[in-house]
Amino acid sequence: MSDDLDITEKTKQLCIRSNILIRKFAACNRAVKTKLFKSFCTSFYGLPVWSSYKQSTMHRLRVCYNNAFRYLHRLAPWCSASGMFVNYGAPTFGELRRHAIFGFMTRIRNTRNMLLDNLYPPFSGSGHTYYIDMNLNVMHDHYPTVYIL
Repeated sequence: MSDDLDITEKTKQLCIRSNILIRKFAACNRAVKTKLFKSFCTSFYGLPVWSSYKQSTMHRLRVCYNNAFRYLHRLAPWCSASGMFVNYGAPTFGELRRHAIFGFMTRIRNTRNMLLDNLYPPFSGSGHTYYIDMNLNVMHDHYPTVYIL
């Protein structure tokens, strides 16, 4: 089972939302555009559980995310993506992914649900190491196969 269809759908939705922002809010100032981008273009339902996909599919989503920000702010296509996000105070796509995965893992770890406690034991030394390894893989777009504790 692959997550490629879901990721492709999220890419299309991001294109639609960003095009609406670009058309309707072209005359707004930098702070307003950044706030709108953070509000409408940074929520990806299901992001923390995507585990089986082609790297090209995830790359397409990341490029769409970066270009949406560039076009909204009328930045040059060759400007640094990380620099532009830092200068405008918006999260990069990698930051967004890491934050979503960390939040998901934290919610599972802190749950009081007995079923989840039995299926996924709390972090131990090896579990913590696994989480760190997973985050390093997220930064470089090399997912293993499973991401649930």
